[in-house]
Amino acid sequence: MTLADLVACWRADAEVLGRRGCLEAARLLGSCADELDQALVAGNDETLTLAEAARASGYTAAHLRHLIGQGKLRDRAETGPARVRRGDLPRKPGYAPPAPLRRVG
Repeated sequence: MTLADLVACWRADAEVLGRRGCLEAARLLGSCADELDQALVAGNDETLTLAEAARASGYTAAHLRHLIGQGKLRDRAETGPARVRRGDLPRKPGYAPPAPLRRVG
């Protein structure tokens, strides 16, 4: 299940809760779905350096630079080194990006 699937699932569950009279629980679950959806949109709009994009996509920075040159991937940097939007990245089949570091405590 993807995070987008989870958002849809939470919204559907919130609708069922609302129909069953659990209005407070429905509002809470709907609010959680909205927050996760907003975080996903913001994450997709993040621009990455080619090195960061390579780690996220599984493709090399050189390959991503080649895609930019072909016009298949848009360079979002106004000046300086290339930057690409996370949501625009191709994903190498079978590649799982490394898990982000989490703060403990």
